[in-house]
Amino acid sequence: MMKKRARGLIRNNQSGDTIVEVVIAIAIIATVLVGAFAVSNRSQTATRDSEEHSEALQFLQGQIKLLRAASQAGFFSGNNLTAASVFCLSTNSSGVVYNKTTLANPSSSCQQNVPNEQSGLFDLAIVCQPASPCPASGGTTTFDSTATWAALRGGTNQVQLAYKVQVE
Repeated sequence: MMKKRARGLIRNNQSGDTIVEVVIAIAIIATVLVGAFAVSNRSQTATRDSEEHSEALQFLQGQIKLLRAASQAGFFSGNNLTAASVFCLSTNSSGVVYNKTTLANPSSSCQQNVPNEQSGLFDLAIVCQPASPCPASGGTTTFDSTATWAALRGGTNQVQLAYKVQVE
């Protein structure tokens, strides 16, 4: 009878997992979780980057809409811009407003607030290409519209649209 109990105790002690097996299982689970976190983090960053590009494109489309309205209202016929002129357009109670700016130091009127984690601003710029004087009366003039902002991973991102306007 003693032998049966002793034999039963030996079997019970041998049926459990060893510490080495547990450590290996934890290491495998940790590796899988770290990999899943890295993929999730990259996916979230890519999604936010895509959202910022979309927002910048919307701001530029708004600038092009104002550019078209300004051209139809004869705004450019009295404003001979040079090819180096950098500007953006905004609106107030009297209509479309021309805001002169520079690429190196954008004016606050050419900055749009956005929910951007870096700077919170898009810098908008429109440049007349390449006629001098710009725009040419009675013809079409191409304007390059650019939105620049601080990138999530450092540096800057930029979206650019070219638009041809019939100048009255």
